[in-house]
Amino acid sequence: MRSKEDIIMILLVIISMLLLFLIFSVQQKYKGYVTLVQNMKITTTSTMTTIQTTTSITTTTTTIPQETTTTTTSTAHDHEEKSRTENLTVHFIDVGQGDSILIEQNDKFILIDCGRSSTKVVNYLRNQGVFELEYLLATHPDADHIGGCDDVLENFDVLHVWDNGQTHDTQAYQDYIILAKNRDYSVVYRGNKTDYFNMEILSPPQGLISSDMNENSIVTKLSFGNIDFLFTGDCKSECEQDILNIDISIDSEILKIAHHGSKYSTTDDFLEAVNPDVAVISVGANNPYGHPTQIVLDKLSSRNIKTHRTDIEGNVIITTDGETYFIDIESSTIILTTTMTTSTTLSMTTKSTTASTTTILSSENVVIYDVLYDPLGQEPDNERITLRNNEKQTVDVGGWMLTDGEGNYIIPEGTIIIPYQIWNVYGYQYNPTGYTRGLYLANSGDCVYLYDINNRLVDSECW
Repeated sequence: MRSKEDIIMILLVIISMLLLFLIFSVQQKYKGYVTLVQNMKITTTSTMTTIQTTTSITTTTTTIPQETTTTTTSTAHDHEEKSRTENLTVHFIDVGQGDSILIEQNDKFILIDCGRSSTKVVNYLRNQGVFELEYLLATHPDADHIGGCDDVLENFDVLHVWDNGQTHDTQAYQDYIILAKNRDYSVVYRGNKTDYFNMEILSPPQGLISSDMNENSIVTKLSFGNIDFLFTGDCKSECEQDILNIDISIDSEILKIAHHGSKYSTTDDFLEAVNPDVAVISVGANNPYGHPTQIVLDKLSSRNIKTHRTDIEGNVIITTDGETYFIDIESSTIILTTTMTTSTTLSMTTKSTTASTTTILSSENVVIYDVLYDPLGQEPDNERITLRNNEKQTVDVGGWMLTDGEGNYIIPEGTIIIPYQIWNVYGYQYNPTGYTRGLYLANSGDCVYLYDINNRLVDSECW
């Protein structure tokens, strides 16, 4: 018979063995659970990685001009770059007799020239939400181009300052260059390109062209998709010829007319090579230089180039998606809402300016200046018809009719267009209620006709 002590010892051994077994079992189950969780994480991560990779590298692009669809693959970096292709906007700022051009895309900005010394450019940039400029580009040292640059440099973060290296003894230049050299300042020549924006310097070459500061103006070409802008500073005939001599296309949809429309710029050969659809002249009203000269205006008119002037229209703003472009002008400041005879609601704008004392009721010099039949965004919300009075007298266009042969728009009584001013009709934009498609402008082809109060055809525009 076992003693009491033996029995206790046996029980302790059994209990110890049971405890060891339980501990071993728990460890095995825990290891299995950890392995399961790890496998689940790996599987989930792999699945997510596969999905993300598939999503990010496969894109479908449509090339509009050829009307064909192709599937392409790209790296994640390429995809990121493509996702940033928002519209590009160019502001030709009305600075009087001078130049200042703001370029913006995806919250990045370039400023070409700053006008004369004033707060106008600074205030304009602030109103556009500008805090930082990628580049400040001074085309040449004349005061009407760099006079306001010291104000810009004092009020904004400017990452890069570019000019052609030519100096001047004026106070305007000294004020500019002292501040410019406290930034990332560079002297640039033909071939230099900006980061992010697809903009290249075409002139001057290294060593400059002439002792004439205007001839050494920095000329740049900006490309965005299929739309090109050519900015010319005060480039004159020698500068233009130098650009024509290099093997590069300067064909551009939008041309900034050089030297405010001076007779020494915009040569026939240069204009033919650029072949623009639109010309913008930055010029001051009643300036003492006679800018723009009639010879330049006649060249543009004979080639049917739509011309916009800051002295007449104020700020000229051009927005493009890379395929088409939309032109907005500041001159229209009074907004009146009227209704077409077909119940189509349109908006009318006219410039707030004192009319001349003599008003005539009809004139063949009132023309359909521009038709925006294929605007960016929703259609026909932003469609626009622009009339311009090329008459030296104010014209009363009240009761005149715009028609595309189906829908009609009767211009309200009392509407006048003063000499050399424009008048706009917008489709639906300001009063969308009750809108119907009466004067719908077909993108594939249409015509707009303008009839005076006596039902005589004044002008027409077809596309």
